Amino acid sequence: MKLAKVAATKFHLTVHARQRIAERGLSIEVMKDVVKYPQHKHQQYRGEHGGIVFRFSKQRGQANMTVVAEIKGQQCWLITGWI
Repeated sequence: MKLAKVAATKFHLTVHARQRIAERGLSIEVMKDVVKYPQHKHQQYRGEHGGIVFRFSKQRGQANMTVVAEIKGQQCWLITGWI
């Protein structure tokens, strides 16, 4: 992803993401950072919003943060995340 494209990305939270963020004590800003600047990005399947669902991961300190998100153009729906 190019930096200009990343800056224009509009993020949305799914109901599932809201539940997981609350249960797991995740930070939305950290999740966005993992999606914007991942160390690894793996395509998963076609999403509900017509985009492609990817699994993004990035080392954050001693932990590896993983985020699943659907990308369609400049839109990103955060689906879930875990450490």
